[in-house]
Amino acid sequence: MPAVEVFVPAESLAPVEFVVPDGIGPIADVAGLKAENTPVWLVLSRDGVLSRWNPDSAEVVALASVPVVAEVRKRVPKKIRRRLHAPRCGRFAAIVDDYGSSGSCH
Repeated sequence: MPAVEVFVPAESLAPVEFVVPDGIGPIADVAGLKAENTPVWLVLSRDGVLSRWNPDSAEVVALASVPVVAEVRKRVPKKIRRRLHAPRCGRFAAIVDDYGSSGSCH
């Protein structure tokens, strides 16, 4: 299983390392959620699956699947990068494609 290094905002300035479960796959982006006494993350995999992951219990729940965009922009020489944005409450999530022209909210 690959490991991912995540920086926890405000609570600690030290990086925290977690082992990523096989069920998540390669990670495109993560967003930290507010939970009681445990880290909980929204995880967007490179294949477009949005999951809620609790590293302490190793629980992974798939929430949605977003199609992968195979868009090529002639005027922008940079590679399209998928990003995940969510408030700490986790009620909403926005998945956007940097340098793309589409996105979705879930």
